[in-house]
Amino acid sequence: MTREDQAPEELILERSLLGALAALLPLPLVDDLLLRRSRRALLGELARRAGLHLDAASLTVLAEDAERSALASAGFSLVARTLRRAALPLRVLDRARGALVSFQLATLLDQYARHHHRGLDLDVGRARRLRATMDEAMRVTPIGLGVLRHPDAHGQALRASFDSLWATKALP
Repeated sequence: MTREDQAPEELILERSLLGALAALLPLPLVDDLLLRRSRRALLGELARRAGLHLDAASLTVLAEDAERSALASAGFSLVARTLRRAALPLRVLDRARGALVSFQLATLLDQYARHHHRGLDLDVGRARRLRATMDEAMRVTPIGLGVLRHPDAHGQALRASFDSLWATKALP
């Protein structure tokens, strides 16, 4: 099976996990950079596959980590390296959160691109409105330990939340 034949759901899960694993490298500031770049690449590939053109600014809006600024990420990385052993559980937990966010964003972008996108490509303003709806869907969709065992079920719940929100907040 080639990469182009790979189902979007498989691609999302595989690349989210690989991005988080690569980001565990103990290199100052490189770990966060790897996670951000892998998320951007994943979202870009999903959009391309669905025929949705995203310029660099729109892709940045969709891929950014809403929970943490770049400065906070750099600070966390430096503190983590200073505390080494004590911080390892924090780093692993942070990378798991990063993988989950990548999984959620990719699942929701794929849902939008395959089922809701009509008309023009996304400019930055439309990308921000889409991202706000994605963030809300992520906020209202419960997360439990079952996500680790059944990511497909969490993906379905995310898609359902997004579809419900999209019906009331569709982009003009």
